[in-house]
Amino acid sequence: MGEVKSDADFPLDNILAAYFSDSHSVSVQPFGSGHINDTFLVSHSSIERHLLQRINHQVFNDVAGLMDNMERVTQHVQQALEKRNDTRFTTLRIIPTLEGSLFHLDPSGNYWRMITFIPNSITYDLVTSAEQARQAGYAFGYFQQLLSDLTGNTLQETIPQFHAMDNRFRIFDQALKADAVQRVELAKKEIAFALSRRQSMIEWQAMVSQPEFPRRVTHNDTKFNNVLLDEESQQAICVIDLDTVMPGVIGYDFGDAIRTIANTALEDETELGKVAVNLEFYEVFAQGFLGEVGSKLDQIELESLHFAPNYMTFIMGLRMLTDYIQGDIYYKTSHAEHNLQRAKAQFTLVKKLEEASKSTNRILTSIVENEDN
Repeated sequence: MGEVKSDADFPLDNILAAYFSDSHSVSVQPFGSGHINDTFLVSHSSIERHLLQRINHQVFNDVAGLMDNMERVTQHVQQALEKRNDTRFTTLRIIPTLEGSLFHLDPSGNYWRMITFIPNSITYDLVTSAEQARQAGYAFGYFQQLLSDLTGNTLQETIPQFHAMDNRFRIFDQALKADAVQRVELAKKEIAFALSRRQSMIEWQAMVSQPEFPRRVTHNDTKFNNVLLDEESQQAICVIDLDTVMPGVIGYDFGDAIRTIANTALEDETELGKVAVNLEFYEVFAQGFLGEVGSKLDQIELESLHFAPNYMTFIMGLRMLTDYIQGDIYYKTSHAEHNLQRAKAQFTLVKKLEEASKSTNRILTSIVENEDN
């Protein structure tokens, strides 16, 4: 989801008291890169380590719904793994407060949760080998397989219209009209690109919005760094960052994964010549993903996957461009042009996906045919 601004300052001692009767014996240190939530590693003499997180309730307005979704999904995955006697893969679990709540609301209005820490694991921002791409495909495909009998309508839509292109264009159009910080002129090329792709993006949204199109439990943020790999074996062992798990369509997860896994550059690459589609990584990811969940998908879902990476890459670029025009009110930035730089990189990848469409279509078609045989 990118990085969201957070300037909060909070007294951790009071927070820990909601989880530990002897909170004075708990040690805490900052953990991770702080994408959406502020995260801390919690160590206690009598327990395994856990992660304490402040939930950004400006992004996630329905914290109770978010946590209910997360609890339903993690419990379902845990039960499915136990039925399979699967000891390789695991899932995050929520640690309740002393009062039994899934989250803690502090006096300052901040929401907190504690989840299990998975030891001896590692994440990467950029895929550097075909095996990593295959492991990512396995992880997200297996995650989908484990949830395939949990219907999407059992979960709440905690961020309404999260991947709805018409909604994203509505916000974009409003930003253009307002031009609050006089940046429209500085982004003319990117704006023109966004408008030139509007129709094709809206058409894909309309297709997957049909009543007969299956709604599933989707992760909705399938970046490579949301897969935990075993530090030693480098095998995928867990899918993390479950804040956006809610009803969706399969293309959201497949498309967003390709956006980072088959991309030869980082999300905010400055040298656009480095941005390309790694067809080998695309193929092995798709093999891993469809090898796990392909048999659960309808034909209309399989057909939707061809354009899904274009859609998900474009919608991220549109969101970043919109934020730039609005004055960087959503994503954290390290310099004034950061969001524009991100949008340029994403739109460049859209172009590269368009150029590679014959090859990627052939790859997907071949994988689906092999799955059927």
